[in-house]
Parts: sequence; C-alpha cells; structure tokens
Amino acid sequence: MSKLTLEVVTPEGIVFSDKVDFVSAETNVGEVGILPNHIPLFASLKMSVLSYKKDNNLDFITVMEGFLDVNNNKVTILTEIAEMAKDIDEVRAKRSKEEAEAEMMKKAGKEAFEIAKRDAIKANVRLKALEMLEKSGIYRKKQL
Repeated sequence: MSKLTLEVVTPEGIVFSDKVDFVSAETNVGEVGILPNHIPLFASLKMSVLSYKKDNNLDFITVMEGFLDVNNNKVTILTEIAEMAKDIDEVRAKRSKEEAEAEMMKKAGKEAFEIAKRDAIKANVRLKALEMLEKSGIYRKKQL
C-alpha cells in the first residue's frame, strides 16, 4: 500500500518526518483528510491538533497555525510552533490556560485581550491533543 511522507517544519527545524498512512488537519475552511495519491492542495491551518495514522496507530501533533502543502504523496506542514502531543506538559498547559483566561478578564484594552485570547486557544489546543492521546489509548493521564 502507498504511504505519505508527513513532514512538520518550524523555524527551529523538523519536528516530525516519517511515512504515514493518513493525515487529518484543520484548515481555515474545514477539516481535510489526506490519503496517498491525494490531489495537490495548499491551505492555511488553524491552531489545532493534526492527527496521523501509521501502521494502525493514531498519533497527534499540535500546530499553532501555518500552512499545509500536499503534493506527490508528501504532506508538508509549515508552522511557527508544533509539538508532539506526547511531549506536552499537562500541568504547564493548564496553568497557561488559567493565566490567559485571567488576563482576558482584565480590562487591559483590546490588544491585551487578543493576546490573552490567543494564548488561551494555544493552551486549549495542547490540552485537546492530550485528551485525544488518552482516548486513543496511547497516553495515560498522570494524576495531578
């Protein structure tokens, strides 16, 4: 069976590169599923959780916006920030979410609110990735 090459790249370097069976990503116009031999596609990505399947195992990567390029059985994700879901520190993500939500409640002006809102979304994406990992059976939640 054909495979896709999935590569997730940030300014710091390659976060993930491997042959996979399937990729699912959330674009700004909806979710897209990519199988081998998919038609060429270029789309902008939302802050979301990208999922991929390799050898019947599902795994997840957080993507903090960016671009998706599909061409010749290669899926390239270009993003400022990406994290393997298994590497996310749950305690830190929860703390970041709480701090961002508290900052949003302050009346510090529109710009400060938008920054805090973006930080809250990032934290929620990280927590969603951990939740998806736990549901898939890959990850067992640590007792906090």
